[in-house]
Amino acid sequence: MNSYRLIFAGALSLSLIEGARAQSVTFSQMSYDLDGYVSMDTDYGRCALTYAASTSMQYFNLQVDGVWQIQNMAVFGQDASNAVNFYFGIGSNGTRVDNVSYDFSLTSTPTGMPIGSFLAGVSHEETSLSSGHIGETMAGPLVPGASSQTDGAGASPDMDHAGYINQPCGKNECTPTAVSNSLLWLNQKYSLGIPPSELSIKNMKTATNWGITGCNTNPDDADAWWKRKDKYIKAKGWGITTTDLGTDLGKIVDGYRDNQDIELDVLGHTIELVGLKVLPHNRFQMTLAGDDSQIMNPSTCSIDNVILNGNTLNFIDGPGWIKGRRLVRAIMECPTSVPEPATLASVALGAVLALRRKSHSRTERPRLNGR
Repeated sequence: MNSYRLIFAGALSLSLIEGARAQSVTFSQMSYDLDGYVSMDTDYGRCALTYAASTSMQYFNLQVDGVWQIQNMAVFGQDASNAVNFYFGIGSNGTRVDNVSYDFSLTSTPTGMPIGSFLAGVSHEETSLSSGHIGETMAGPLVPGASSQTDGAGASPDMDHAGYINQPCGKNECTPTAVSNSLLWLNQKYSLGIPPSELSIKNMKTATNWGITGCNTNPDDADAWWKRKDKYIKAKGWGITTTDLGTDLGKIVDGYRDNQDIELDVLGHTIELVGLKVLPHNRFQMTLAGDDSQIMNPSTCSIDNVILNGNTLNFIDGPGWIKGRRLVRAIMECPTSVPEPATLASVALGAVLALRRKSHSRTERPRLNGR
C-alpha cells in the first residue's frame, strides 16, 4: 500500500485561550502499514496537542466520550512552539470513527478530569514504516489500542531536549536519521563547532554502514551500527564518545539528565529520545521524535508520547507501531570535553582583552619626528 495521509474536511481543530497561552487539539483515527502488514481504521486514536512554550511544568488531561483517557501527563518542551501526540482508545478496531465528544486541559498543576463536552471531527491518517534493521521486521498484528495514561501527577521533574531536531527520512532510513538528529542537537547544545553538513543523514548512512535493507543491529558484530558510528566519529576527531547503555534505565535517566543525546532501538526501528519523565510504579514517560511515513515529507515528522514499563521493558502505551514492543538498547553520545560556563566566560573575556590590547597597540604607536 502506498504511503498516504488522508485528512477529511470534517476534521476540526478547537482552541482554548488561557491568558497568553494558546492550546489546540486535533483528533485522528490511525491506520498502519508496517513492512506491508496493513491495519485499517484501528482502535488507536491520536490527540495532537499544540501548545505555547512554558518555563514551568505543564500537565495535560483529556476526556473522550466520557472516559478520562490522559491523566496529568507531562508536556515537554520550552521551544517557541511545541506539538506532541498522545494516544488513546477510539472505538472498535476496524470500525471507522468520524467524530468524538471531548474536553481537555493544560495546567501548571495536576487537576481532575475535564468535564465539558465539545464535538470534534476525526481525520483518518496512516503511519507507514519499513524496518531499518537488517533481518528484523515490523510486520504483524497490532496489540489492542491505547489505554488510559495515568500517574503523571506523581512523576519526577521534567526533562526535555529543547531545540531538538526532527528531519524527514526515506524508507529504511530511521537509524541514520535518528543519529543525525541527535548529533545535530548535541553539536548545537554544546557549540562543538562541527559543520552541520558533516552530520547530515547522508553522512550518517556512511557512519552507520547503512544499506538498502537498513543497519546491522547484532551486538556481537563489529559492524553493528553504533560500533561503526563510533569508529567514524573517532576518525573525524570530533571529540564525541558513543556508549551502549543496553537497557539500563538508571543509566538512560542519568545520561539524559546530564543532557546527552540518546537513540533507542526497538524491533525494526531506531528513534530519537527528546523527553523523559520517571513515573510511579517503575514506569517511564518518553517523548520520541521521528518520521511517521518515511517519504521525505516534513509534515509527517511527529513527536509521540509513549510509556515504558521498567519491569518488563515493554512499551505499554503509544502509537500502534511501538505498543507491545520491547526496548532493545539505548545508545548515548556525549562530548569528551565540554567547557564549564566559567571557563567559557574566561575565554570570552580573554578574547576581548586581547582585542583591546591589539587595538591599543595600533592607536598608540611611537611618534616619529615629534609628531
